[in-house]
Amino acid sequence: MENLAKTFNPMDNKILLVFADEKVVPEFDVFMHTGFDLKIMEDAILSPKQPVIVPTGCKWAAPLSVYMTIHPRSGLSYKTHIRISNTPGTIECSYRGDISLILEYNKCIPKQKKDPLKFTKIKNQLSKHKIKVLTSGKVKVPKYSRLAQAIIQPVVKPGVMIKNVYEVYYTISPELYTFWEQVCPSQRNAKGFGSTGV
Repeated sequence: MENLAKTFNPMDNKILLVFADEKVVPEFDVFMHTGFDLKIMEDAILSPKQPVIVPTGCKWAAPLSVYMTIHPRSGLSYKTHIRISNTPGTIECSYRGDISLILEYNKCIPKQKKDPLKFTKIKNQLSKHKIKVLTSGKVKVPKYSRLAQAIIQPVVKPGVMIKNVYEVYYTISPELYTFWEQVCPSQRNAKGFGSTGV
């Protein structure tokens, strides 16, 4: 993979994915699913309605003819009120940083003493998904939770040739993940989350 990254050409049809840890690697089922799941690489502590950026342990390089969109996993979003704030998130082909999620918990949790029944109901609902309610009213989403799905899509605009077939390569390498921007540089590299202007 390192050789592919060093010789990467955005005009080719190769898509490269590098993962920091084997536990964040999704199952790639090309016949059953449109996209692939993204897991979080660290515990996420979420306050009600306050967005937090959480890494997924995935970086990429892609040709000019594709981009990636990030979507919530619908069942989890419905049952837990955990949202991806900028849905769908757009990941440009030239972005080399971590494909992070902007997460928020979209519900206020009452204090246990004030409304014990409602507090217990929310706590029990979240615990089914291994999410803990903290005494501060925040929620803790555990590391390696599957919270989003990524879909790689063609870019449709003048001057961009859509390829019929793409070759997708992936590897698990903490070292390559750490130095991805240097091994496979682009003009944008890891600049994201508003870096191109407001």
